[in-house]
Amino acid sequence: MYFSEQLKKFYTFFESKSWIFNFFIGLACSLVVILLDVTDNQEYQFSFFYMFPIGFTTWFAGRYFGGLLALICSFAWAIDNHTHLSLALIWNTFSTIGVFLTISILVSKVKNMWESEHQQSRNDFLTGVFNARAFQEILIREINRLDHNGIPFSLAYIDLDNFKEVNDRFGHTQGDQLLKLITRSLIDSLRKSDVIARMGGDEFVVLLPGTNLMIVQDVLNKMQNRLQKVLRGDRWQVTCSIGVVTCLAKPLNYDELISMADDLMYRVKQNGKNNIQFAQYPPA
Repeated sequence: MYFSEQLKKFYTFFESKSWIFNFFIGLACSLVVILLDVTDNQEYQFSFFYMFPIGFTTWFAGRYFGGLLALICSFAWAIDNHTHLSLALIWNTFSTIGVFLTISILVSKVKNMWESEHQQSRNDFLTGVFNARAFQEILIREINRLDHNGIPFSLAYIDLDNFKEVNDRFGHTQGDQLLKLITRSLIDSLRKSDVIARMGGDEFVVLLPGTNLMIVQDVLNKMQNRLQKVLRGDRWQVTCSIGVVTCLAKPLNYDELISMADDLMYRVKQNGKNNIQFAQYPPA
């Protein structure tokens, strides 16, 4: 457990740095290997160790800079292992370039596959927005950010009214199309900094960073009006019940905050649907 936590911190640290920083870290590590290779008088071979800075640079600085470092390491290894120009030098140099570039290409492929798999595991398969698991991570970070710097945020819990009737009357294919339409409307009507997730079924949540009660009321009312126009234009008899909590202080945990927004949404349901109820935490 300790090792995995340290590895995660290591990964997060370098992911947060620029490609320039990571390239020079990889270059510095390569120079260490080159220095060991040069001072060893051929008793030990260090070519194996070149793969680590090449792989690191490819992963954290990109494939082009990983490839550049592979070329640098190839020429350094070839020059150190041959004292005069010969056919053997040319052959070994190009062979080493091929090996080191292959390492860089393979690392790049693995990273692309990993990022694709990671992205799919965090997104809802139907609408493309975040899923509940990914949203939990994002919201927890926002809660901790509020605790550290005092910047408020709001959470909106959205439930579609009468959505079940769409599935019953028109089938799940039409229901899926409606969910995609609503998702597109949410994306178009909210700010770029806002985070949308589908919690499952016909329920969505929206995180609105840096919003107090007055700001979130303006944003959510505009969002609801746009959504209603879209749904009326497509003749869907569907509306939205929305509960919104604005946090000015850190709530106890993620579940408590979701529960507060969910309870507000159900109050809207009980009072006739198609409305928004706002609340502030802690209460004024």
